[in-house]
Amino acid sequence: MGAAGKYTVIHGEREKFVARLTVKMDPRIGAPEDALRGNFWRLRAFGAAGEMAAARERAEELQKEIAARKAAAVRTQRCGGLAELRESQ
Repeated sequence: MGAAGKYTVIHGEREKFVARLTVKMDPRIGAPEDALRGNFWRLRAFGAAGEMAAARERAEELQKEIAARKAAAVRTQRCGGLAELRESQ
């Protein structure tokens, strides 16, 4: 889905292929182009907001995992220190 207008499409890794195209409004659509364009950007922003929420959730999960690993490392160091004390006695 895209807004009506002129576009340049670039494709390829080693060789670049360039194509110019024009997307025209479907004549069966009765809504004004400005209204469609506004709706397009609102939907795009909504999608971006969903992606941001998912990224925020993942970041929170990672922060919890980091905290758990730090706590485990501290426990391991404490246990290691106790073992060293026992060996020295």
